[in-house]
Amino acid sequence: MELPNSAYLYTLALIAVGFVGFSAIVLILRQTAGAALSPLDTIVARLFMTRGFTVTYLSLLPMLLAAFDLNQSEVWRISSALCGGMSRGDARGLPDPARPDHR
Repeated sequence: MELPNSAYLYTLALIAVGFVGFSAIVLILRQTAGAALSPLDTIVARLFMTRGFTVTYLSLLPMLLAAFDLNQSEVWRISSALCGGMSRGDARGLPDPARPDHR
């Protein structure tokens, strides 16, 4: 079963993968040029790559669920629940800027 607007989700996944690849290339070129990565650079690179792969996974998830012959409302409910759960989990992993000991 093909979902409506699935072309948009496929395009979003392609853009996210391209963004992750570009981030990795920039990191490698920067290290090749002799510049050491600061701890902030490492955190930003990891954040970009993690978010990029998360967007890729979540944009392909509805099509994966549709392959199991679920109806559209079930596909979107399950996809939305997983997206919300992952977003909530990501927010818990971020440092609290109000705490002086965050790193």
